Amino acid sequence: MNKLFNSSPCPICGFKKQQYLFENHGYSVVMCTECNLILSIPSILSSGTNYFSIGSNKFDAKVVLPEGITESDASRKYLQMLTKLSTDSRNILLIAEPRHCFATMAKDFGFNVLQHISISEFEKGFISLQLVDAVIMLYQLEKSSMIEKVLDNIYSILKSDGMLFLVTLSLDSQSARILGQSWVGWRPENKYYFDNTNIKSLLWKSGFDEVQLDKDQRGYTLAHINDRIANFPKSWITKSVKLAYGILPNFLHTMRFSLPTSGIILSARKAERHKQPVLSIIVPVYNESSTFPDLMSQLAAKNINGVRKEIIIVESNSDDNSRELVMKYDGRPEFKIVLQDRAKGKGNAVREGIENAQGDIVIIQDADLEYDLNDYEALLDPILSYKKPFVLGSRHSGNWKIRHFNDQQHFASFFNFGHVLFAGLLNLLYGQRMKDPFTMFKVFRRDCLYNLKFECNRFDFDFELVIKLIRKGYKPFEIPVNYNSRSFVEGKKVTIFRDPLTWIRALIKYRFAKITKE
Repeated sequence: MNKLFNSSPCPICGFKKQQYLFENHGYSVVMCTECNLILSIPSILSSGTNYFSIGSNKFDAKVVLPEGITESDASRKYLQMLTKLSTDSRNILLIAEPRHCFATMAKDFGFNVLQHISISEFEKGFISLQLVDAVIMLYQLEKSSMIEKVLDNIYSILKSDGMLFLVTLSLDSQSARILGQSWVGWRPENKYYFDNTNIKSLLWKSGFDEVQLDKDQRGYTLAHINDRIANFPKSWITKSVKLAYGILPNFLHTMRFSLPTSGIILSARKAERHKQPVLSIIVPVYNESSTFPDLMSQLAAKNINGVRKEIIIVESNSDDNSRELVMKYDGRPEFKIVLQDRAKGKGNAVREGIENAQGDIVIIQDADLEYDLNDYEALLDPILSYKKPFVLGSRHSGNWKIRHFNDQQHFASFFNFGHVLFAGLLNLLYGQRMKDPFTMFKVFRRDCLYNLKFECNRFDFDFELVIKLIRKGYKPFEIPVNYNSRSFVEGKKVTIFRDPLTWIRALIKYRFAKITKE
């Protein structure tokens, strides 16, 4: 059954179309077709069902108390992470199962648990008597029937720059991917299932940034797993564990081994909520006097419904009169001018522009008029609606021969072939299917770059940026755009021999190199 149906708006992207996946213990598992949020709802196989009415599931799950050395080790790891993330987050609210060992262990790490409640208690209208430094939520968000309201309430009780520390199930976990419908995470008391991307989108939408994600790995024993699954819905996995426990010798029951769990660990900071989303437009400029005035007039006149612009011009001490043209915009509303003492490469200019950006979303805009500003709305829509956080404007939606240098046809053929070659290598090395990873139109939530380090100064920055976003877990979403290529005679700055060598270096190096600052 592959049924599509209309429903109430998705709590992340607002889209109203869901896809039926399968039945799970009397409930239907359905997926938002835009942001891939998965939900457990009353069975759509029954007549007269309100398809998107989450409410309280009828299943009365027996509470599994997270006791024992496994949960103690996990709580100790969470507390160590919290201590490293912030030395100021001392007064905390804990949202976890009753009698969770985290509450008592927190004191040993200098944390003061002001209150310890479950998600159902929090949903009933919890009001904090004081603002807290951090909210800790351990495997509770997926059980919430009102995730938007819950996160909004958490935002309201956090101090400025307060932290949300969240552990939740992930559909991108190894166990979820391998086990499919037999995954133990498909439990009737769980109402939402996130992947590693849409959970970040949910946090951004709720007013958080500096979102970091880590895998949750724990030490297990077979005895512990056997005890835990006693209250899980029966499946071939739970039956296999019980069978193994029954036939293996006793000394193997208590042998500890480390495994990745079905969960992920996220930390995020309370951020300022903008009345309108802010778009930071990064414009690197070097010897662009012939096209810069036309571009600026278009950018200044460009209105994007519901979006405020921030235009950041990075001028690299041009040899022509580009700097004088740039300085005409100094002090004007919406414009921010960054002056470099010398030309350090386009990648360096873009990096400096990003460092000066304050917007929610970033777009890179060359000053050479090869790209059409009328494509902005289509590129921004998936990001503004929280469907996708990373978008590429693809010039290769049809014919691969996108470059037409009327005065240098042989160079056009050379670069068209090179594009196919390098795109193929990137896709092969990083498991992607991108048509145009090297487009100038790269659009992304600025927080996607949080804790990433960059070093490339020339056109290899195009490779570095895309690769590191992919390695951080963001799959690029490609949208066709208009493109009018210019030749070397018209000012194209890529070198034929030097730049391809830097591209090869980037392809290989960033496949294995550390990508974060820490």
